[in-house]
Amino acid sequence: VRLPDAELSLELADLVRSMCAILDIPVYSSLTESLHVLFTLYSDFKANVHFQQQLDGMPAAGSAADADVWGPM
Repeated sequence: VRLPDAELSLELADLVRSMCAILDIPVYSSLTESLHVLFTLYSDFKANVHFQQQLDGMPAAGSAADADVWGPM
């Protein structure tokens, strides 16, 4: 799934609703709570060790690459 690019002509509130819909974040009358959930989710993913290792090119602990190191068990 490709995310919309900067050329998408939407108002800010509509863009927030669209991004929350793509990420399955509920949107009610106030966008503030939805934005809080969106940025909290982003922060948690950014701080997650598993995803940091993937970004650094290192295999995550317990991944298939670890099985190659130790051979069949």
